[in-house]
Order: sequence, then structure tokens, then C-alpha cells
Amino acid sequence: MSGGRFDIDPADPRGFYAMLKVAPTASPAEIKSAFRRRAKDLHPDRNPDPGAKEAFHRLTAAYEVLSDPARRAAYDSRRTGAAGKQGTGQGTGQERPSSRHTASSGSRSGPQARQPQGNDPTRAYRQTQARTQQRPTAQRPPPGRAAAPPLSCCCCGKVAAQPRFVEFVTVTGTLRHTREQWTDGVYCRACADRTALKVAARCWLTGWWSPGGPLKTLRALGIALRGGRLPRQKNHALLMQQAQAFLAQRDPMMAHAVALQAQMFAPDGVSRLQTDQLLAQIRAAAPGKTLPPLKDRWRGASLLQLLQLLPVYVLIVVLALLFWPGRQAADDDIDPPPATVAPVSAPAAPAPSGTAGSPAGAVPARPGGPQSVPSATTPAPSPAAPPPIVSLSAGGVRAGQYHDIRVAATALRTGPGQEFQTLLLLGAGETVMVTEVASDGQWARVQTLDGRPGFISSRALSLTDPARAEALRREQKRTGRP
Repeated sequence: MSGGRFDIDPADPRGFYAMLKVAPTASPAEIKSAFRRRAKDLHPDRNPDPGAKEAFHRLTAAYEVLSDPARRAAYDSRRTGAAGKQGTGQGTGQERPSSRHTASSGSRSGPQARQPQGNDPTRAYRQTQARTQQRPTAQRPPPGRAAAPPLSCCCCGKVAAQPRFVEFVTVTGTLRHTREQWTDGVYCRACADRTALKVAARCWLTGWWSPGGPLKTLRALGIALRGGRLPRQKNHALLMQQAQAFLAQRDPMMAHAVALQAQMFAPDGVSRLQTDQLLAQIRAAAPGKTLPPLKDRWRGASLLQLLQLLPVYVLIVVLALLFWPGRQAADDDIDPPPATVAPVSAPAAPAPSGTAGSPAGAVPARPGGPQSVPSATTPAPSPAAPPPIVSLSAGGVRAGQYHDIRVAATALRTGPGQEFQTLLLLGAGETVMVTEVASDGQWARVQTLDGRPGFISSRALSLTDPARAEALRREQKRTGRP
């Protein structure tokens, strides 16, 4: 533009090739690729500039003509005719932006003056350019107009130096149908992690209750666990816009760091070329300065991402408690309780001759185990009968399991009571097998590891470590020891 006039390329009278930023000799594939790239930049949903909508419509009109071989051939023939007129000097060269200004500037002569205004495509294009020249797109602001500010996070509203366009999917099962709801936006890392945790929690609760729900829920949970889905093209455009905004604010260091991250998202060679051009422009704006890269805050897992797996951790703990090998082996070793159990009667008076005697009704020693003989001076036991011995758990002691002695110098007696004779003293930490437990849980019939039977107070016993108990059972089966 010069002095209120617009320079029109006679080889592109309506500016279709210029709008797509391709050469008139471009192939259909190049035109299609250029249209997709420009449409993403000018789409009103992504470009907040007031002129973006009209520019997008003009871009669509240009693509409709150039993508149709017949219409493109007609446009090229018109383009060739306009170029021929320009070469012979019959064209106008430069025009004022409106027909009103043209009429007031003086009379016109020649073939151009005789041409109807409504049929001149060059005039229509110039008039459109004149109406939209003061409303450019956000990517190329004119001199004197402030550039678009940096984009902010859609959750916290803060300007993020490393924003990302993130997509999440929430799955809801309604017994017969499965509904997927996609949400997206520009996030900072902290807000993206919080949003991913909310999405994962909702999927854990509502995503399974339909025939196709489990597979879709697992897919949605995988996306949330990775921090969301990051489309390459959208993130490249976002970071390019953010870098340009920082450059307009005279912050080349931040602009350079963001442009380097945009380079990682470049989807094709054209995008990489655009990024390289922006990096060169930033370096030219800060000659002699060191422009270090920023630490990528989107790398690595965060605590909120690990919290998404909390239901998995809970499930593992529950399964471990239900199918714990030590507990299963202990349950297998427990014999069913007998139908009737005879109570242990009070011991008889000691024999006057001093021969071996034991309390009447006391449980006899197992074969191979020694039995102490009470002396003649042993006091007579109390006439009260001790509690019966039954094969069940009582007082925290379980029959059929190994227990450790937790009290030093614990007496192994011939009967379930303090009045019975002491066979031997067991030290703290020794292990015994509990075979029966009294109904009141006070006494337990036990057998030492070397086969000695007897009775021990239940208060002196504690359950053996499961791993050690399992090792003792294997040793017992290997040696055949009862």
C-alpha cells in the first residue's frame, strides 16, 4: 500500500494464491495442505481477532476455486489476461480503495473506463481488501497496534510460560449405553494434573456400568494417567502464538524458550520451517544475548498422577489379605473340632509310696516325650476342676498354629493350672505348637519342637511370624515329625 493505493499482483487478480500463501504453479496437494494450515490459523474459534471470521470466509472462497480444476483453469485464464493487459499498459496499475474515490479523482479513458464495474473481479477484490485492511489477523498485527497478549490457563487464569492444549475424556456407563465426553482447553501443568485427577475419579466411579464401559474406561484412565492428550498441531500453534506474544512484550528470552518447545510439536516440514523463522527473528531481536531453554515442566510424573492409581493400590491390598499364602496354609492345618471333649478332672492325691503319679484325667504325654513324676511332698491340688480343653481359638491363641514364648522362664506344666507340676522352663522366643485351648482361654495344651507335650498359660504366648511358621511346617512335613 502506498499513499492510499493498493498494489495488485496482475498474476493473481483476486488474491487467491496470496491468501493461501502458495505460488500460482502450486500442485493440488500443496494447495490443500496450505488451506488446512491457514484455516487453523484463521478459524474464529481459535483466532480472537475481529477480522478472523471474514478472513476465514475469504480463505474458504479461494480454496473452493483453486481446488476445483475447472474453476481454477478459468481463474488462471483470467489471471493470464490481466497479466497481458498489465504488460501492454492497458491496465490501471493502481486504484483507490473505493469507487467513490475513483469517480472523484477525474475521468477515465480507454477500455477500462468502458468495462462495467460489477464484472471486474480485480475491482471487487480491491474493495474487499479496502474494507478489511484495518482488521488484520492476530498473527500479523499492523504497526502501531498492540499484539495479542499471552494466553492464560483456562482454570487458574494465570499466564503460563509453558501452556499446553490438553484433551481429556470422561466415560459414563448407563447400563445399556456408554457416553464419552471430551473436554479440552489451555492448561498449565498444575491445573492439568488436577483436571486429570478429577476425570480419573469420575471414570473409576461411573465408567464401568455398561457393556462397552470397561474397555473405554481403561482407555480414558490411560489418557488421564499420561496427563491428557496433547495434539501436535494445536500445541504447535498455541506455543507459536505464545512465543510471538512474549516477543511483542520485548521478552526475547521467554519467547525463545517457548519457541523451542513449539519446535518439538511441529507436525510437518512447513511448521518446522515457520518455527525456525520465528527463532531466527527472536535471535535477531536479542543480538549477543544468551537465550537458554526452559526446564520442561511437563516431563515426569507428579504426585497427583500417582494418586490416580489409588483404587489399584487398594485392590492389591484387599487381594493380598484374602489370598495370603501364610493364612491359607494356617487354615489348612487347623483340624475340625471334635464333637465331644472330655473335661480335665482334678488330679488325684499323690501315692504314698512315692511312685510316679499324675493327676486323674490329665492329658497324657505324647509318645516320645518325657513325663515328670511328682514327689511325695507335692501339695494336693485344689479340688476345683480346671476348665475343659477344646480345639478352638480363645484369648488370642489359635489351636493348630505355632506360637512364640514371650515371657522368660515360662513353666511347661503337666496340667492346665498353677498347681500342676512344672516339667521344664521355656525361654523367651522359643516356639511351640498349640494343639488345644481351654474354653476360657487361660491355658493351652502345647507341644515343643522336640516333641514334649504340656500346658502353658495363654498369656505367655504370641502368634509366630507367618513366614517362620510356614518354614516350620515345611520342615515338619519333610522330617515326618508329628
